[in-house]
Amino acid sequence: MSRIGLRNAQRFFALALLLLPGFSLGADPSTDAVQSASPSGQESLQVLAQVRQAGPGRTLSFEERVWCQRRIEEVYWRHRIWPDDNPGAKPRLDERLPDDVIRERVSAYLDKTAALEIFWSRPLTGEQLQAEVARMGRRTKKPAVLAELYAALDNDPLLVAECLARPMLADRLARSLYARDKRFHGELRKRVEEALAAHPADATSMIELGGEYVETDWSLLAKESASAQLDTKRIVIELTAGEWGERIGRLAAAFGVEHRPGTNVDPSALLNEIPSGRISSLREEDDRFTVTALLSHEADRIGTAMVSWRKRPFDEWFAEDARPAVESVGDAAFDPVPPPTGGYTPLSIRGSGCTEDRWATTWTAGVSPSERFFHTAVWTGTEMIVWGGYDGSYLDTGGRYDPATDSWAEIPFVSDRPSGRRSHTAVWTGTEMIVWGGWD
Repeated sequence: MSRIGLRNAQRFFALALLLLPGFSLGADPSTDAVQSASPSGQESLQVLAQVRQAGPGRTLSFEERVWCQRRIEEVYWRHRIWPDDNPGAKPRLDERLPDDVIRERVSAYLDKTAALEIFWSRPLTGEQLQAEVARMGRRTKKPAVLAELYAALDNDPLLVAECLARPMLADRLARSLYARDKRFHGELRKRVEEALAAHPADATSMIELGGEYVETDWSLLAKESASAQLDTKRIVIELTAGEWGERIGRLAAAFGVEHRPGTNVDPSALLNEIPSGRISSLREEDDRFTVTALLSHEADRIGTAMVSWRKRPFDEWFAEDARPAVESVGDAAFDPVPPPTGGYTPLSIRGSGCTEDRWATTWTAGVSPSERFFHTAVWTGTEMIVWGGYDGSYLDTGGRYDPATDSWAEIPFVSDRPSGRRSHTAVWTGTEMIVWGGWD
């Protein structure tokens, strides 16, 4: 059994503004509220006074950022579900999220901001932060919660940009830039290419290539309701007609078979152009390199094999290489990112929230979980947590979706994570997502 706990998840995932409690909609941060928000109420009041008295061109100290981070955490914690089956009382936030964890989260987003400039010469700009704030206000699926987050930051456009938008944006950009950077993944690619060159290009040699080898059967359903047959030796995934066409299209692309995605191409005709028993060209994804082979095919069923080689996870690189490099050139600046010309625009929430019986895309480039089957998902009251599953390999990754800001964040890749698995079970306890069982 494994669990994603509030404290552990927050400690290792310094930028997830997600597992968090607060004040009623539009409420002004009163003295009583501030005093209950921290182990040191008087200290919080002093920080609040500094934040409110600062004028144009102001700076933000580390303590002011910590104060803002705590306010954000309080809003989310207020909305967190405490299951009826949990016999204990819902604890105070500071019992689950101590001050040192909040400080680490602030330090991490400052370091990620610095890393953008040090490693990629891509410093954050005020225009980027303004665009991120506008995106949240336009796309929010929970406008009332977003309004509470704004109120917790005194409805101050600069504080919202710096303490709500900046952590998410710095994390997303750093992960996206790292994912395809040859400086960090070039050596792995070279080793994989050497392994491929040293073996025959037929599928029978795939198991000897050194990566993770998995076989999958894909079957076309007669009716529009995707399902799966579970077997300890081989996985059979049943697909709707649309999913079947997408799967054949991706397989064709892996072999360089030309077709236009989204066009009305007969999957059977496309399938006939894909060579059987041959290894595809090497393909790069954000988190791994892969090769694929078509083992067998019929009109409504195909068998595939895939070998994958995982890249060094971002969180490992950031902790072991990036942060020491950032610290070696001095402390990350506490000053705000230079604002846009004319300053930040007034806060606006135009999103109307969710519409019943309608689907909407929630994809966030660089951090959304990859497409998968047999995963688990839990709703915490403030976010949906997705973990594990299968996409041709067994996954030990996941993501967290916050409808208030309409944004995804990766679950950090840490050494004590559960092994990759599918068809497991997960429950939400009020402070933890507990994962149990499954096949790997």
